[in-house]
Amino acid sequence: MIVPLHVTVKTMPNQRFVISFAGDAACLVRVGDVVVPSTIIFEGRSSEILQTVHLCKELGVPLGDVEKYLRKTDGVIVEEGDVIAYRTVAVGTVERVVKALTDGRISTARLDTGVVDIRAPFVSASIPAGVHGRVSKIVPERNGERTIELSVTGHTAAPFICRGPDVSAPLFMLKDGMSLYRPSDVPEDCKGKIVVAGRSLSLALYEKLVSMGSSGVIAGGIPFTEWALFDQCAVPVFITEGWGVIPVNSVLMAVLTECAGDFCFLNCSENKMVICPSGVIPSPEESCPVSLVDLSPGQEVQIWDMPYWGVCGTVVSIHEPEELVQVLFKSGEKVVVGVRSIMAIGEE
Repeated sequence: MIVPLHVTVKTMPNQRFVISFAGDAACLVRVGDVVVPSTIIFEGRSSEILQTVHLCKELGVPLGDVEKYLRKTDGVIVEEGDVIAYRTVAVGTVERVVKALTDGRISTARLDTGVVDIRAPFVSASIPAGVHGRVSKIVPERNGERTIELSVTGHTAAPFICRGPDVSAPLFMLKDGMSLYRPSDVPEDCKGKIVVAGRSLSLALYEKLVSMGSSGVIAGGIPFTEWALFDQCAVPVFITEGWGVIPVNSVLMAVLTECAGDFCFLNCSENKMVICPSGVIPSPEESCPVSLVDLSPGQEVQIWDMPYWGVCGTVVSIHEPEELVQVLFKSGEKVVVGVRSIMAIGEE
């Protein structure tokens, strides 16, 4: 039985991979240089984020009104307990006060997303490449940030939908990466990392990840009602499968799990992610991906029909005359669906 094949992960050469450094820095590489994960590309003074405050949530105001309630300007030094933002409601009888939880320096670089950061004083830092590649472009300093672009060979995957700035950071699995998570499940060590956050992303979970300093979020699905609440994204959101509660497909999840701790580039401007293993460099396939495949028992498939929209499973048996396929989910449930509502998934 012939069905469409959806290539979820491709290994491709010459992929754009961006690394940025916030602070005063010197770039130690030149265009054309070959880098390995340990190659130092930036050396200078960094300013680590100590506290992130989502002012839209804390003040209960729309994104466009955040700035008028801010009480500190960019670069101002604050101490623990200082008021960052202030608003009165109910004819002045109720106050909403946002205070600094630590000493540091105010940064309004992400104010257009409703977020204000408190950064540490500048400290000496060196940034390694973290990947194998070649320097393709060095961008001049802009707004206190240095950026270089590398050309890499890596695993690539396209999203169902994504939004936010481009960012590169190590991958972090939230527990097993496949469950339904609550804000209380977010650990402190996700700071500065791209978090694989399970089968459904809520606004509350996203805001918790932002407040903990995560650099990005990958999830299988998101309810459309939750997505409608997202305005601007302080960190990128990368949804792999579709609307609703859907686990990341098994092929992509295997790659994410294998590469946990390695660098990932969420390239929302080009609608893809690039994952670079720090060890063995992946070799691209010589052949082109095919669009059809002969379905067989054991094949990984994804269902695109209600009520199992976007759910992945394994083919148990095929009933050719009726054009029906029995699929086994990881939960142990078996369902029978029409062949026209499934798609085989796999790597290139």
